[in-house]
Amino acid sequence: MATNQEVIRISKREFDSLCPYCKSRAVYLVGLHRAEVEAPGGQYAFAGGFVEDWSCAICYRSFELA
Repeated sequence: MATNQEVIRISKREFDSLCPYCKSRAVYLVGLHRAEVEAPGGQYAFAGGFVEDWSCAICYRSFELA
């Protein structure tokens, strides 16, 4: 289910195990992907870390931990 909503990115240090939208504890890890930054010239470069993709089982919205 794709939407045009922007995904919130939260720092791993600030994550309190609650959904940032509805404050539910029913959140789960969906996957992870490499953190990439756009380099000069329009190419993407590896930033040296991974971003975790999380989702809420109550409001079905996604967020990222970086």
